[in-house]
Amino acid sequence: MQGITDSLDLYDWHKQATESGAAAKKNMSIIQTDEAGAETARWEIVNAWPVKYIHSGFSAKENEVAIDAMEIVCEGYTRVR
Repeated sequence: MQGITDSLDLYDWHKQATESGAAAKKNMSIIQTDEAGAETARWEIVNAWPVKYIHSGFSAKENEVAIDAMEIVCEGYTRVR
Protein backbone atom coordinates (compact mmCIF):
# COMPACT_ATOMS: atom_id res chain seq x y z
CA MET A 1 0.00 0.00 0.00
CA GLN A 2 1.14 3.52 -0.61
CA GLY A 3 0.57 6.56 1.57
CA ILE A 4 -3.07 7.12 0.67
CA THR A 5 -5.74 4.47 0.27
CA ASP A 6 -9.46 3.98 0.64
CA SER A 7 -8.93 0.33 1.60
CA LEU A 8 -10.16 -0.89 5.00
CA ASP A 9 -7.52 -3.65 5.17
CA LEU A 10 -5.33 -1.99 7.82
CA TYR A 11 -8.32 -0.94 9.92
CA ASP A 12 -9.77 -4.45 9.74
CA TRP A 13 -6.39 -5.97 10.66
CA HIS A 14 -6.18 -3.76 13.76
CA LYS A 15 -9.72 -4.72 14.73
CA GLN A 16 -8.86 -8.42 14.33
CA ALA A 17 -5.73 -8.00 16.48
CA THR A 18 -7.73 -6.24 19.17
CA GLU A 19 -10.33 -9.00 19.22
CA SER A 20 -8.24 -12.14 18.71
CA GLY A 21 -4.61 -11.31 19.52
CA ALA A 22 -2.12 -13.85 18.11
CA ALA A 23 -4.47 -14.90 15.31
CA ALA A 24 -3.82 -11.51 13.69
CA LYS A 25 -0.05 -12.00 13.19
CA LYS A 26 1.12 -11.62 9.60
CA ASN A 27 4.36 -11.73 7.67
CA MET A 28 4.82 -8.65 5.55
CA SER A 29 7.26 -6.56 3.54
CA ILE A 30 8.06 -2.89 3.83
CA ILE A 31 9.21 -1.55 0.49
CA GLN A 32 10.89 1.81 0.03
CA THR A 33 10.59 3.34 -3.43
CA ASP A 34 12.03 6.35 -5.18
CA GLU A 35 10.00 9.08 -6.87
CA ALA A 36 9.66 6.98 -10.04
CA GLY A 37 8.28 4.03 -8.05
CA ALA A 38 11.40 1.86 -8.35
CA GLU A 39 12.24 -0.26 -5.30
CA THR A 40 15.27 1.05 -3.38
CA ALA A 41 15.07 -1.03 -0.18
CA ARG A 42 13.02 -3.90 1.26
CA TRP A 43 12.54 -5.34 4.73
CA GLU A 44 10.88 -8.72 5.40
CA ILE A 45 8.88 -8.58 8.64
CA VAL A 46 8.06 -11.74 10.62
CA ASN A 47 4.92 -12.20 12.74
CA ALA A 48 3.79 -8.59 12.85
CA TRP A 49 0.63 -7.26 14.46
CA PRO A 50 -0.80 -3.77 15.00
CA VAL A 51 -0.89 -2.38 18.53
CA LYS A 52 -2.15 1.14 17.92
CA TYR A 53 -4.34 2.77 15.28
CA ILE A 54 -4.52 6.57 15.26
CA HIS A 55 -6.95 8.40 13.04
CA SER A 56 -6.78 12.09 12.32
CA GLY A 57 -9.59 14.24 13.54
CA PHE A 58 -12.27 15.41 11.19
CA SER A 59 -13.15 19.07 11.00
CA ALA A 60 -15.33 20.79 8.42
CA LYS A 61 -13.48 24.01 9.27
CA GLU A 62 -10.06 22.68 8.24
CA ASN A 63 -8.68 22.20 4.75
CA GLU A 64 -6.19 19.42 5.53
CA VAL A 65 -5.66 15.87 4.33
CA ALA A 66 -6.80 13.25 6.84
CA ILE A 67 -3.90 10.95 7.73
CA ASP A 68 -4.18 7.77 9.77
CA ALA A 69 -1.21 6.07 11.44
CA MET A 70 -0.65 2.54 12.69
CA GLU A 71 1.99 1.26 15.09
CA ILE A 72 3.09 -2.29 14.28
CA VAL A 73 5.30 -4.60 16.36
CA CYS A 74 6.98 -7.77 15.15
CA GLU A 75 9.00 -10.77 16.24
CA GLY A 76 11.79 -10.10 13.75
CA TYR A 77 12.86 -8.44 10.54
CA THR A 78 15.57 -8.68 7.91
CA ARG A 79 16.68 -6.11 5.38
CA VAL A 80 16.89 -8.04 2.12
CA ARG A 81 17.65 -5.20 -0.26
